[in-house]
Amino acid sequence: MRKLYVLFNRTKISKEEIKSYENFDEILTRLSLSSTPIYKKPLFWGSAGLASLSLILLLSLTFQEKSFIKKEDKKSVDAKLPEDTECLEKKLEHLKDSAQTFILQPNKSALIELNSGSSIEVKSNSLILKDDSEIILKVKEYYSPSEVLISGINMDYKDKHAFESAGMIELHAYQNNKLVEINHDVPIKVQLKCTQDPNTFKFWKWNEQNKDWVLYPKSENKSLLNELKTLKNNAQKINENIEKSKEEINNQKEIEKADFKLSKNKQQFNIAYDVNDFPELEQLKNVVFEVSEEGDYDRNFTKKKWTSMDLVKEGKFYVMKLQNNAEKHQVKVRPILTGKDAIDAEKEFKKMLEKSIEEKKEKEKKLADYKKALKINETQQIKIENELNQIRKKEQNNSLTDNNLFNKRVIEVLNQSMTFETTTWGIFNCDNPIPYPPAFELESVFTSQNENLKIKQLFVFDTQKNLRYQYGTFNHPINTFGLFTNKEYKIILIDEGGKMYSTSYIISKTNKNIQFFELKQYKNELPLREWIKQILNEEKTAI
Repeated sequence: MRKLYVLFNRTKISKEEIKSYENFDEILTRLSLSSTPIYKKPLFWGSAGLASLSLILLLSLTFQEKSFIKKEDKKSVDAKLPEDTECLEKKLEHLKDSAQTFILQPNKSALIELNSGSSIEVKSNSLILKDDSEIILKVKEYYSPSEVLISGINMDYKDKHAFESAGMIELHAYQNNKLVEINHDVPIKVQLKCTQDPNTFKFWKWNEQNKDWVLYPKSENKSLLNELKTLKNNAQKINENIEKSKEEINNQKEIEKADFKLSKNKQQFNIAYDVNDFPELEQLKNVVFEVSEEGDYDRNFTKKKWTSMDLVKEGKFYVMKLQNNAEKHQVKVRPILTGKDAIDAEKEFKKMLEKSIEEKKEKEKKLADYKKALKINETQQIKIENELNQIRKKEQNNSLTDNNLFNKRVIEVLNQSMTFETTTWGIFNCDNPIPYPPAFELESVFTSQNENLKIKQLFVFDTQKNLRYQYGTFNHPINTFGLFTNKEYKIILIDEGGKMYSTSYIISKTNKNIQFFELKQYKNELPLREWIKQILNEEKTAI
């Protein structure tokens, strides 16, 4: 194959410059003065001339027998063809299936189940709405090769891979004909039914801005989020325990001598009383009364003469009431022990005081442990936040521009389905990237009814997988076409005139370099959709 040289945006030549070279008389004069061609000279027809002519004829016949040409070094083919899929898109536009439509009521949760077995869960506050008008949710699912082909969705990954698909779904929601935003804190949950075991596939989203597929965050992100959530819940409980411990310490009652009827070294009095009036004092012996006033009080009342004294009980307090002709006075008092009873009470007081001190120390230690645990928890939270920030940066470095994709997770792989969360609309795919076959060493020849076809686009379907290779694009020009050995392929070809052709092909090790493909033209014998499904052996789309 000869080298290709493509000149883009060449400089335009002016009319004056073209006119200056239109000297036909000079051209004819030079032609008449040129020397006689060698094949017109008599000596040419000698032995050397005849030998040269025989060699040319022999080479000509040899190349006629072999209609394929050895490819030159592919490195010399620098000009890539521009991506151009308008031909196919125009042909298939009218075949595209309309979306399934569901009406959602504002601020109400909804669980939508599709015929395929997929489901969509929208919570009451998942959508950011402008008013109370209804929401229209549009859903498309793609499972079969024909559905994906007709959709026009790009199934290439980067430059060297095509996707093997286990299921694809497209989601959009509108209110008053405008796309609705999803609340980043309350993502939509989707369970996509898969045609194959989703554990062996990865999950992707189409990035509309960069026109490429982006790998969804995996369970390790979910694990970090769960761990962070657990830490925050634990921190809340620890803070509650800290406040409770502080309250217990503050509310712990101090052990006082008064609780054991021991003296606090205040003024004391021997007061006669009737045990019938104070039965609680009947069991006590050697009881005297001590002033129980808190703070400062008038201690000089003992220097005065009182004509009467009475002991009464007001609530839990004892009150000594004094009176003379000039005034009245009263003071709070409490019974205290004396003698052996006081000694025994003192021992009990010390014992209980020690116990109270130990209890307080234990409570203070527990409070310190809670504070230490809270500090460790906060350190762990910071560590996980840093890890998640690194993941966010990595996702952004992968040319991912969807807003808040970090809130979207593959959260479960179960029962032949992939469950994920999303905060943006778009196309989601359960796929595996498969390498393109290496290009054939020899040029391929595509014919129909013994006429060579000029190829616009070439679609190659692996019959054993939901996998399609596409040639005639910027990344995969026609001259990069190739097939893996020992596989059966279905091929759909579109020529430069827009006509469609098809064939089946199996390449083995013994014939891998034979590059002749005979195709049959589509002549409207079936509706186009049915023709495509027939070519791809799709009797029906089943999940």
